[in-house]
Amino acid sequence: MATRSEAEKLKSKGITCRGTHNLLAWRRSVLGLAIIGMMVVSWFQYEDTFVALDHYNTTVTKMNQDIVYDAARDASSFRAYGQRVAEASGAAAMVDIMWIRVQCSRVLVGVNLFAIVVLLLALYFWDVYHRSRKLMLTSWLLAFAAPFAISTTPTRYFVRWDKFANQTDIFINGAAEHYKVDEREAQVVASCGAITDPSNPQTLEEMRYNVDRMCGYLKDVDGGIMNWLSGDRISQARRNCEIAQEAVEDGRIDDALEITTETCDDILSEVEAAEGDNMDSLQRLQMILLSQDMATKARVAAELLISLANALWAVKGMVPAAVAIAPALLRGSLTVKQLIPQSTIPGMFVILLPWLYCPLVWCLYNILFQLTGTLALFFGLLLLAFGPMNYSLLGTYFHITKPMDDKTVIGNVRKMNVSSALLVLLTPSATTHLVFSTFAKYLVTTIAGVDFVVGEITSQRDFEVFLTTGNDRGGHRVSALTRSKINFLMKERNERLDDLCKANDNKVNIKGMDRWGVEMGINRVGDRMKAVNTRALKINGKPPPKPPRTTLPPQFPKMGGGNKRKSYV
Repeated sequence: MATRSEAEKLKSKGITCRGTHNLLAWRRSVLGLAIIGMMVVSWFQYEDTFVALDHYNTTVTKMNQDIVYDAARDASSFRAYGQRVAEASGAAAMVDIMWIRVQCSRVLVGVNLFAIVVLLLALYFWDVYHRSRKLMLTSWLLAFAAPFAISTTPTRYFVRWDKFANQTDIFINGAAEHYKVDEREAQVVASCGAITDPSNPQTLEEMRYNVDRMCGYLKDVDGGIMNWLSGDRISQARRNCEIAQEAVEDGRIDDALEITTETCDDILSEVEAAEGDNMDSLQRLQMILLSQDMATKARVAAELLISLANALWAVKGMVPAAVAIAPALLRGSLTVKQLIPQSTIPGMFVILLPWLYCPLVWCLYNILFQLTGTLALFFGLLLLAFGPMNYSLLGTYFHITKPMDDKTVIGNVRKMNVSSALLVLLTPSATTHLVFSTFAKYLVTTIAGVDFVVGEITSQRDFEVFLTTGNDRGGHRVSALTRSKINFLMKERNERLDDLCKANDNKVNIKGMDRWGVEMGINRVGDRMKAVNTRALKINGKPPPKPPRTTLPPQFPKMGGGNKRKSYV
């Protein structure tokens, strides 16, 4: 409620309506709360900047750590070496993205501080509504556009895959050294040479010894990573060894020789190819040839994880803004409806906004539900997402879109607020930062919603005055139209609206009767129209002009039994 001194101050500016005084005083108070909330948000964002900078420094440290294989240090735990290489590779790929996050956090802090300054100016000019309104909408646009603009940064293109590939090669060489593939290659080649040498015929015992030695070397090779990197060739060689050993035990030397010769030919051919390409060993060649497939798979997995992490980081900044928009506009529409109960535009927002907002929010919350699947969370998220639907249903029940008087609209809005009180308590509060972000942007959007709806109402009234009098006070730049053209536009507008009313309800009676059959005199209609026009014009900072005296159209009856027609404006 506006105090006496505030009312006198507004009256000195030509604003005399008590309802307008209360709205501007309420708006000033909410502006103060929004500034406090924005300050808290800026403090948290300032801390996030230091956290992002610390994460960047940690990433740089991990990227620069030594990942070259050291037998004295890494021979006992090759898994630890692999984890160190993976950590360094991930850090090398993410270092540029971490730096971008630091810069984005700094930009958000700067934008929030500038928005606070603009809000302070809007608070300072609270009694000059048209100026405060422009400042308020500017601050709202800054506070809400910044997170969405930052989310459009293509962070995926800043991943340094060249560093990732280089460290993959280092890991391959380290794995080859750890598993001593050079020694094992020489041992396998010597065994194969003894078996397949045509100038050295072997006895059964010699064949058994050479086959067992070659198979022992193959079995000694790690059956995990080496087999995966060699395209299942290690497993195939082991199966051939088992067949050859069974043949030797059965005395089938020829069969054993044939199987081992086939296996050794494959091994020796690979060795010759490796020597021709100046490679060190067979297994290293196989690992290098097949490392491209491993690197591709690892890159795709890392790319998906990095993209998901960046998306979640962007969502953290956008959720408070996105979640606060529709409830705040809903609250602003209810406030404007209390200010101008004769207007139908705020009621339309109250009815329509929940139907647009609730399904979209449920799509977001459904992700959380699918991740957990708990029944309690399902009902909680369901109430949280579809809570604003209560306003739409109650607004439909109370006919909030129809023109009302002050007493009726205040009672209906109070009932709607009481009915929705429990649902309002379900505002998202996962973290303190999210709470204050949502709260601050909820307040800012509430005021922005009020200013937007009031601006639309005043613009509509300016256009109605233009159609009625030809006075282009709204700046539509259509004053050049002739009077006959204006009358034609007004006639077309009235005919189309009357036809829509008839099509919507066959009980419509244009002779001063509303659709519920309650007689409404022309004088009362004129009083309501004057109240709407006066409030809308005063709140927009323009003095209300003297309404033109217009005679009733022929279809309206004479009131009061006299022959003189009364003005309906």
